[in-house]
Amino acid sequence: MRGTTALTIGLAFSLAFVFCTTLSAQATPNGVSSRERQALVDLYQATGGDHWKNREGWLGPPGTECAWKGVDCRSGDGKPTVAVLDLVDNNLVGTLPPSLAHLTHLDSLSLSLSHLGGLIPEQIGALLNLTGIDLLQNDFSGMLPEPLIQRWLAGKLWISAEPSLLTDISQIDFEAAESALLCSTHRIILRSDGSATLYTERCRNAHPGDRATYCEVMDGHVGGPDFPRLGWLVGKNGFFALRHEYDRSITEGSFLSTRVTRAGRTHEVVDYAGAGSADLWAIEEAIEGIASSADWQKTSQEPKCPRWASDSSPGKR
Repeated sequence: MRGTTALTIGLAFSLAFVFCTTLSAQATPNGVSSRERQALVDLYQATGGDHWKNREGWLGPPGTECAWKGVDCRSGDGKPTVAVLDLVDNNLVGTLPPSLAHLTHLDSLSLSLSHLGGLIPEQIGALLNLTGIDLLQNDFSGMLPEPLIQRWLAGKLWISAEPSLLTDISQIDFEAAESALLCSTHRIILRSDGSATLYTERCRNAHPGDRATYCEVMDGHVGGPDFPRLGWLVGKNGFFALRHEYDRSITEGSFLSTRVTRAGRTHEVVDYAGAGSADLWAIEEAIEGIASSADWQKTSQEPKCPRWASDSSPGKR
């Protein structure tokens, strides 16, 4: 009986030791800092973490953060730090907390395919170690913080997001025509959702001397970053400060008309015979270049190409 009691006590002691050892392993002092842990907790609470598709490990005891679903850490000389946060397609609903900026060593942030909304906190612009951010297919409003956009423009940060998070320009409409040539007109419309339309006046040429024309219509898409980069070029080159008309006193030349819609207002510039500035020329060439590399998926015909409405002449905004 005494031996049995001793065995029972010993077994209980061993189980208690194992239990305490397990708790100790879960709450190791090698976890992330309390500041980073709080940033993760804030994210969980602000985005409906209890309803995520996968929340394995989240809100576990201190020291377990690097084992939470979607969290990867990097160990340095001191405590580990959060380097990757990947919660793609995980049913995040809500807004991003400003405390995400406390993840100062964050290298990659992937939160696409969810239901996040509201403005993106300006504090996140201070995450200077970020090399990639994926926010595609959410419901954010406004634009990304300026520091992130500038790093993206400089090629130091990869961003996957709707163009509206990168530029406040919603449409670019460009038309080119030769004053003395038939079938020389084309019109390019680029939109912030990536869609594009190209109207080209074609000669029918059914018989010698046939001067009848028709409109070839091509619909397609432009590359993900192309439109917002073009939007920033338009702004950087001072398009919205340009005069509405530039011309030369010659009888034959090219008419290049550019109409840009920003924040619901439209500004139009007409450039005849290359009279505009070099900055305007760069914008015109960039528009043509993006159209030439677009993915044109559908071609149709119309009797005539649509032209800008007469009540939208230069000078109106």
